[in-house]
Amino acid sequence: MPGEEKSEETYSSVGCDGLTQFTRTVFGSLPRADQRRWAEVYLRGLLKVQGRKSIRNIADAVLADTSATQSLQQFVNQSPWDWGPVRARLASSAHRLIRPTAWVIENSVIPKRGEHSVGVEPRFVQYQGRTVNSQLGISIVAADDFGCFPLNWRLHLSNRWLADQNKRARTRIPDSVEACSEMELALEMVDELTTEWGISPVPPIVTGAKPDDALTLAEGLLRRSRSFLIQVEGNVDTLLGSPSLAVQTACSFPPIRTDSLRRPDRTCQDRPQRSLVVIGSTANTRRQPQVHHVTTALLRPQSRANRNLEEASIRLIREQTVGRRTDRSWLTNLPASAIRDMTTIQRMRHYTRSAIRQFEDRFGLRDFEGRSFPGWHHHLTLVSAAALFSALGESARQSA
Repeated sequence: MPGEEKSEETYSSVGCDGLTQFTRTVFGSLPRADQRRWAEVYLRGLLKVQGRKSIRNIADAVLADTSATQSLQQFVNQSPWDWGPVRARLASSAHRLIRPTAWVIENSVIPKRGEHSVGVEPRFVQYQGRTVNSQLGISIVAADDFGCFPLNWRLHLSNRWLADQNKRARTRIPDSVEACSEMELALEMVDELTTEWGISPVPPIVTGAKPDDALTLAEGLLRRSRSFLIQVEGNVDTLLGSPSLAVQTACSFPPIRTDSLRRPDRTCQDRPQRSLVVIGSTANTRRQPQVHHVTTALLRPQSRANRNLEEASIRLIREQTVGRRTDRSWLTNLPASAIRDMTTIQRMRHYTRSAIRQFEDRFGLRDFEGRSFPGWHHHLTLVSAAALFSALGESARQSA
């Protein structure tokens, strides 16, 4: 790559330590030594720079040499290295470290100026309550009670982007990339993690989605024999009226007051329904008690294209609270014996969302300055590597 002929001399000021060994291992698939060296410089910058982690700031903080900016820019944006093997190694290491309770499908809104960065367009961001000019990253995050790690990434690209050949050529979007919904991208990542990278065992997959998307994801995960817990974000009645589902059985439970809720009695095996009534209950019992109505139904997909799905069932769990305008609903294929753990699994989603927001500031998730599709994936791979190195260091300190 141009500008890398003096990388040996420039790099010598970085030194050799645990991060050097980590980079050599994780980025061992990169064919050139200078690429692996620039990977380490970039990682050091993501871990060291306070505030905006721009390429210029990284070069200045790590090498005290802003003239290295061009080499770093080319490594991230122009160099054709394959991020797949790097992510596979990161995912395998993270799975051994975390031993996740759940895989959480999460979105990352990445604000951008202008209209030339790959995938950028106006999007309404619900948690901000406004429209943001941004990219949308989809990730699968391994999570447990103590930590989380992004295993894989996809960039959502609309038809407007993919149908424009000039945009595709300018941002180097591969011909193989086709229009996909967010849920289809998530299923694609699940396949890559399990089939191509051999990550196992796979914990329950947790997310939230609008009714149609929730059903699409549920059916896709059923076909893959994966367990899931999907919170339906919207009117669940649209699902119950769907011609693609048939209600097998339905039942309801007596109204439950929040001051009567207790942790399920694990010694009582003949009353699994007690675990159902505590799902999603987050009310503080010190406050005014609330009354919950919980119903559950078994739904059977009616898919002509996938007859094997007709032997599978999806459980719909619906919690309605007196005095609350909206209710909460979930789709799951977890067996009744495992439903008692759903409160813990659902909590992973809220924890992961908070952690991803921290990644945005701590590891520079939002600070990619390039415009290309490969550059975006390179940057997010390096962000994941920085997060794993930090987690390994924290784990080592706790073990000492």
